Amino acid sequence: MKNKNHNISYRPEIDGLRAIAVLAVIAYHAPEITFHNFSLFKGGYLGVDIFFVISGYLITSIISKEIKETGNFSFKNFYQRRIRRIIPVLFALILVTYFFSIFFLLPSNLVDFSKSSLSTLGFSSNFYFYFLNLDYSQFSGLKKPLLHTWSLSIEEQFYIFYPVLLILLIKQFQKNLTLIFWFIFLTSFFIASIQTEVDQILSFYSLHSRIWEFSIGALASIYFNKKIFNFSNFTKNIITLSGVSLIIASLLLIDHNYKHPSYYTLIPVIGTFLIIIFSSKTSFVTKILSSKIFVWIGLISYSLYMWHYPIFAYADLIQFLEGDIFNKSILTILIFIGLIFLISIFSYFFIEKPFRNKSFSFNKVSAILAGILILNIGLNFYSIKLNGEIYSENVKLETIKKNTMVDEDCKFFSNKKDSFFLSDSKNKRFSNCKEKYKKFVLIIGDSHAGNIFNAISKSADHQFILGLIKDGCRPTRYKECQFEGAKAFISKEIKHIKEIIITQKGSFFLTNTGNPNNENFTLARKLPILKNEIQETVNYLKTVNKIFPVIFIGPHIEPNITLSRKNIKTLLGGELNQFEKNLNLDLIKVDEYLEKIMNDNDIRYISKINQLKFNFKKDYIVQNKITFSDVGHWSDFGEYYFGNKLIENEYLRDLRKGEQKR
Repeated sequence: MKNKNHNISYRPEIDGLRAIAVLAVIAYHAPEITFHNFSLFKGGYLGVDIFFVISGYLITSIISKEIKETGNFSFKNFYQRRIRRIIPVLFALILVTYFFSIFFLLPSNLVDFSKSSLSTLGFSSNFYFYFLNLDYSQFSGLKKPLLHTWSLSIEEQFYIFYPVLLILLIKQFQKNLTLIFWFIFLTSFFIASIQTEVDQILSFYSLHSRIWEFSIGALASIYFNKKIFNFSNFTKNIITLSGVSLIIASLLLIDHNYKHPSYYTLIPVIGTFLIIIFSSKTSFVTKILSSKIFVWIGLISYSLYMWHYPIFAYADLIQFLEGDIFNKSILTILIFIGLIFLISIFSYFFIEKPFRNKSFSFNKVSAILAGILILNIGLNFYSIKLNGEIYSENVKLETIKKNTMVDEDCKFFSNKKDSFFLSDSKNKRFSNCKEKYKKFVLIIGDSHAGNIFNAISKSADHQFILGLIKDGCRPTRYKECQFEGAKAFISKEIKHIKEIIITQKGSFFLTNTGNPNNENFTLARKLPILKNEIQETVNYLKTVNKIFPVIFIGPHIEPNITLSRKNIKTLLGGELNQFEKNLNLDLIKVDEYLEKIMNDNDIRYISKINQLKFNFKKDYIVQNKITFSDVGHWSDFGEYYFGNKLIENEYLRDLRKGEQKR
């Protein structure tokens, strides 16, 4: 590269590191990659952290070199290079995924997609996904085709503030620059660690919790360019081998059950730091990372990262809508990965390279990008205005599968971890409802508890019903969920409580016999019963029971039927026999075990299985309506249908009697 452009010397091993990072991320998002029931690359999401370190190194090196050579820095040239590098592929991605989304996203999901598109265009999708309370590790994220842009938004936010900060530090504190960056690193890491304990989702999506990763990249730049470590080639070999070992170990052994970002994240970050500083042309690791295949993958890594996630997402969505047209074998996954590479190669040669070519004037680049930006904004606002109701087939499908949370008058819920109903609007609503109705029914749990909240809200005469509902949350995950906060809320509001009901998805009490990374794949939930999981749940219920008598509602039979267009047509045509094998009848054993252990611990228990007496051929389709919205949740109609049966239980019957006292 030419020095007059103030570019840093090309280091092929950096592209090699990019290759490792992007391959790890792709492997993490690819479904069902296992070896002898061991999930490979379960820490693949850490590839993003490697990217952050590399960005800190490169941007610091570029800015420092230009200031050193010229005594000044051109913000104009810097941001033009960033725009040429990032924006063309991003805008193309949003435009292409929009047209796929029209056909493969249900109207409500299309609205979500358009909102995420607009936030991505505004470099703020990380905030958008945080406010959705979206857990990146959950496979439900594949219904958000632009979820992966959260990291790009963090990079873009870094590019906005960092040049100004670095220039100030270089000009005013040059002698203490290394010390300052160590201070920034340690402070940010300390903040991130605390933030992760308090609110892991906020920490995951926030720039302030990632500054330490960019900072260690900056330190790598300082140390590498000063060349203060005059070690032998043998020592450098040992250090770089240690670095790559740390990276590989983290990708293979760390999974989403570890706190992140946290001290576990230090493992790949330090590994990357060591490789950047101590890499030399003679070291074994450098030779591997500088090999043609690694460099080639590194060169197209941006396109690979940008296109891989929507491709996996739409493959999953097509499966969801159209039925089992893909066999999720290793061969099928490899075919999709091959498709990702083909599209990324096209993207690199026909989008990235032309826009980065200096002979293509920036005025023309700006004009083209402005046109695509306006088109993207217009299309996505149009979708939001129409409530996503563009493709009639998807409108019909959503009507059949519709499931919405009740939110009316004094029947409402919170999906927060704590500090429930404290926003101005909900706090006033909560106070008014207490004044009006005195006592409320409180329902706590996951999305299946959301079904119970809706079902009781629709079936009971009682008018004051509250839910503490957080998807994926159950008592055994109380630290990251609402259950600790719920105890404090119960103690505070005890005189206003009529009943407390707790429930969760029943199949989580069964062993996961499938991919350990995909705990929500309920077809893989089989006997034996997870007795430790049940005991931990009972322990939590006992602590609540000491404050206020609680009711625990057991599982219902989960049909495990994917409601694709094809399957819905078959089901409504009356052909149910072929689906009967999907029913998870192991939940009957779970119900029996739960009933016994709850009775032994003086906890009131409602057997949903006994109360509903679910008959697949009679109760799955009623009045030509499907009572489920997916593999295990009730539909809007199902909540009404099953709720009317559930409310007749002896513990709930009182909620239906007469008019509520005021």
